[in-house]
Amino acid sequence: MPREEALRRLLSQVAGGRAGEVAEAMKDVAWAARKAVELGLTSLSWGNISVRVGDFVAITPSGVDMGEIEWTDIVIITMGGVKLLGLYEPSSEYRLHLEIYKRRRANAVVHLHPPFVTAFALAGRPIKPVLAEAELFLGGEVRVVGYAPPGTQELAVKVAEEMGDGKAVIMERHGLVAVGHTVFEALRVALVVEETARAILLSRCLDHKI
Repeated sequence: MPREEALRRLLSQVAGGRAGEVAEAMKDVAWAARKAVELGLTSLSWGNISVRVGDFVAITPSGVDMGEIEWTDIVIITMGGVKLLGLYEPSSEYRLHLEIYKRRRANAVVHLHPPFVTAFALAGRPIKPVLAEAELFLGGEVRVVGYAPPGTQELAVKVAEEMGDGKAVIMERHGLVAVGHTVFEALRVALVVEETARAILLSRCLDHKI
């Protein structure tokens, strides 16, 4: 297709020898965005996803429906936050992604608004790994980051600091951030956190105290 061919040529100019890797990262981000909507982990344009390839970061665009994103919609920025390629502007939460990448070894970051996790975010309560799957994939309690305005450096620093070596954190009154070595792994972490949140809330309907 003409658009894809033109994009590949531009990628070669921008990313040089890593153009192929960056193109694959763009496809992975687009797949993960659509999959997140399919799994009920977010909707509309709420949330953002990125994959890092060296000094390049492929990230979802601002204001585009996550369920409709194609790989050619993905924006490429540097680790310094400079936009290199894309029809749209990068997600307004790009600072959050970059701050996490700067502080730890992770190749993928997902920020989503899963409904059950968001209930915990509104209440400002952490999620305990009460399910076997949660113990296996999360490794510990999913803590809450105190509120900071979305899209700010303040929020980015708070999230990265609270995340530490963990796999996910809850942003108060906002949503979930999860990381992984791959975008599939990060998305799986997000799904496990959401399933755990749902199980906890439903168990409370049966007067089970957790």
